[in-house]
Amino acid sequence: MALSTHIQGLSTNELLQVISNGRLSGVLTVVSQFRTGRIVFTWGRVTHASTDTQGRLGEVLLREGIISAQDLESALHVQRGQRKQRPIGTVLQSMGLAEKNTIARTLKEQMKDAFFELIEWKEGVAHLQIDMAMALASVKLDVSLDTQGLLLEAARIELLSNVVFHRVIKRRLSP
Repeated sequence: MALSTHIQGLSTNELLQVISNGRLSGVLTVVSQFRTGRIVFTWGRVTHASTDTQGRLGEVLLREGIISAQDLESALHVQRGQRKQRPIGTVLQSMGLAEKNTIARTLKEQMKDAFFELIEWKEGVAHLQIDMAMALASVKLDVSLDTQGLLLEAARIELLSNVVFHRVIKRRLSP
């Protein structure tokens, strides 16, 4: 089953709540101006989230000093040589270059960043493909995030930023 909607008609937040509450599995793709993002759900939980504006896992691990450039090159070489390519995190782990919990933590942070970025997009088109097989095929590692928890955290962040913004404006306007 597929559903496409303009974000202005049905907000991304509302669509995410429907997915979470319905415990749906599939892929939500959002296209807005010159950007694209994807959130993969399994039983209503986020199992993958990415945007084309964020770095790839290997690049993030390199930037954070978890792996070296040589480690990444070696892992990419191994990955390219496999008949069925495994995710780079799995390759790095199997080579002993990064620990599973470090990769999982980094993936979760990437997923949260992408999730928060996507729900800030105010225009564009959202396409939801309900498909368990597609969702399961998109899972990188056994990492998932609670959709409702992410939505609550996003609301809290927005509320705090509004409070800070109003305090700054009030200070600037007061004599």
